[in-house]
Formats: sequence, C-alpha cells, structure tokens
Amino acid sequence: MNNDLVALTRNEDFIILNSVGIKVYILNTLEELNEKIKKIANTDVKIIFYDYEGSEIVNEIIEKYDELPYPIFVKLPSSKNEQTLENLQELIAKSIGISVI
Repeated sequence: MNNDLVALTRNEDFIILNSVGIKVYILNTLEELNEKIKKIANTDVKIIFYDYEGSEIVNEIIEKYDELPYPIFVKLPSSKNEQTLENLQELIAKSIGISVI
C-alpha cells in the first residue's frame, strides 16, 4: 500500500479507496479527525483526501502548507455535499484545460 496517499474521514464508505492503494483512516469523532490530519500533514504524505466533515479542520491548517508542494489536500465528494463534486470538476478542468468528469 502506498503511504503517499491517505484518506481521513468519518465515513465508512471511503474504505473502498483501499482497493486503489490509498491508506484510509476511519475516525470516530471530529476530535480524532483533527488530531490525525495534523499528525499526517507533518509526515512525508503527498496527498491527503478528506470529505465534507473534515473541511473545517483542513481549512484551519491548509494555509500552513499552501506554499509547500506537499501535502496536497483534496476534498472528495460525499452524498451530503454535491458542491464538492462541482469544485473537483473545476479544479481538474483548470489543471488540464478540459472537463473530463
């Protein structure tokens, strides 16, 4: 399993990401999520995936890493927030010049 890719969530549906090589941590409380995100961000992890519930926590710490190449924080869509999918589509379109989703 690739430790460069990590997903942190309270949503058990994210466990499917293990099948594509992403280490998934399912956490029980927002406090555990907060602690784990801060701990993982200070390692050599390249990409941290999170969901809507982790948004507020990530927004608090993302400025610290904004000028650094890693970690990259990627918010994944969940059934609770379809706005995230639209934002992801926009980011992909901006980065490669076309919309693929």
